[in-house]
Amino acid sequence: MADLEPSDLFAHDTPVQSSNQSSLEMRNNLTALVRQHYTTDALKPTDPRNGQPRVNASNPANNKLEVWLDGAWRTLLQNIGSGTAAPVKQIAQFNLASASWVIDHNLGSQPLALVYDGLFRQLEPVVQSDPRNEQMGFGYVPNAAALVGTQVLASQTARFSGFIRGLFVTFPEAATGAPDFTLDVLINSTPVTGGAVVVNAAQAIGDHIDGTAVTAGDKFVFGDLIELRAQTATAPGAGSFNAFLLIERNGFFYLQHVNENRVTVTHPEPRTGFVILVG
Repeated sequence: MADLEPSDLFAHDTPVQSSNQSSLEMRNNLTALVRQHYTTDALKPTDPRNGQPRVNASNPANNKLEVWLDGAWRTLLQNIGSGTAAPVKQIAQFNLASASWVIDHNLGSQPLALVYDGLFRQLEPVVQSDPRNEQMGFGYVPNAAALVGTQVLASQTARFSGFIRGLFVTFPEAATGAPDFTLDVLINSTPVTGGAVVVNAAQAIGDHIDGTAVTAGDKFVFGDLIELRAQTATAPGAGSFNAFLLIERNGFFYLQHVNENRVTVTHPEPRTGFVILVG
């Protein structure tokens, strides 16, 4: 039979007051106290009370000093087996480009994560989950009846790097008649593949039309020229519309603590880099 661990030896309220003292009971309690209720079983001691400490060695990769408080074991120090109590720093390197980085750090906590690209530039986190699209007003056409042929309706110089994820239009005024025109997006005069909005029927006030799915040619960098183009066969008799871009900034990432031992970092495109974990 295996020897009992200190976490098994301790007994609250023993010996009983005014009873004859037992040397074994005293020895067991003193052993448990001196060894901080050392245990390799995360469920022991089975009857903890507020303020009771323990050395939790159930995970050989991460020994912890914990205290029982309000119904749970609270970590005071971790990774004490290596002689470097928390916080502990790890660096995870990703030399092959990937849009999803998975890090099994086994720290038993949710550490602080700093994310860098392969050129040692720190990246910025976003707080929302996929998709991470921002809506940007891109152009207002107050007189849709003036549309003719192929023309650029609006343009902007990119103030950051990112991706065109979609285009849609709304109609604050009804588009009357039998309109037939297409709107798309150009980056440095090259059309994005997909994302076109086709208007081929009259539209009521408040109507909304989404573009087709963007499939390629959607990446832009700081300083690129982004244009909204109209190709018109038949202009509306009257009306106006607003055009909006859905964009995703590059240089951002989405981080999730899957559990206390794993972190995932998701990027808008495959990239190399590294993550510094502290905790």
